Order: sequence, then C-alpha cells, then structure tokens
Amino acid sequence: MRPADPLKKERRNCCVKKCLQNKQSTRNLIYGTYILGGNMKICITSEGKELTSNLDPRFGRAAYFIFYDTETDEFEALANDNTTGMGGVGIQSGQLMAEKGVELVLTGNLGPNAAGVLEQAGIKAITGVSGKIEEVIENYKKGNLKEKAGPTNPSVTSKFGMDKKDK
Repeated sequence: MRPADPLKKERRNCCVKKCLQNKQSTRNLIYGTYILGGNMKICITSEGKELTSNLDPRFGRAAYFIFYDTETDEFEALANDNTTGMGGVGIQSGQLMAEKGVELVLTGNLGPNAAGVLEQAGIKAITGVSGKIEEVIENYKKGNLKEKAGPTNPSVTSKFGMDKKDK
C-alpha cells in the first residue's frame, strides 16, 4: 500500500480556494480536481495496450481503453469489444466508463450520444487530445489539458470511425 500523500489536503484546500475565487462549485472541484492534476481514475482511448501506444482519436470505437490511476500510477488495458458494432457503441463505451468508476475520459473525439451518457454519469471528458499515452498522462498531470463540455462537434455522427466498407 502506498503511503498517504501529505500534500493531498493542502492541494485540495488550494483547489477549493481557486474554485471560490472563480465562483465555481466546490463540489465539482473537489470531486474533479483533474483541472489541477489531482488523484483520480481516468480512461484514455488507445490504439494499443501499452503506455507507448498512440491515443485513439475515436471514443466509442477505440481499439483499447487504458484505465489509469493517477494516485498509484497503475494501469489496465482493456480491448474494446464495441469496435465493430453497428450502432450505439459510444453509449456502450460510456456505460463501461461508469461501471469501471472512471472520473475523467481523455480522447480525441466524442460523439453526442457518448457525451450524453458520460454527462449523466458525472464523468468529465477532455477532447482534442493526441499523442502517445504516456505523453497524454504527463500533460494531464501538469494541468495542460482542459475540459471541453459536450461532443467535439456536430460532424461526429453515427458510425464515426467505421471503415466505409463496414457501413
């Protein structure tokens, strides 16, 4: 078991102060300290099962999901069973995030249905992310990634990411 972080309370108090200064809800900041690099379980869409893999820009049809614990630096790679589904894959992937206890998703694109599921589950999302998984994690920890509400854009439509021959 990893020893308790003596600075965790100090960081949380700092987050609360910044939140109050910006007139934001302290509840969201305490439970979502990702803005300032707090400890939480995040999911990164990935093309492979290693931290050296590239981020997969698709959420629902990502090849793998990397579940990463920012406190312990441990991760689990899970192959996405939804990659070849005909529809509803973003919704199914969003439900998986809730089942796994994910608090934040890092991905390239997010469709409107998946964004809705994540929002209902209280899961934050940061889109427009790219690069190697290890670089993405480092940028997240440094606070270089910012949340974007809702889907990436209206052009992310049904069956986005499928090969034309699969449609």
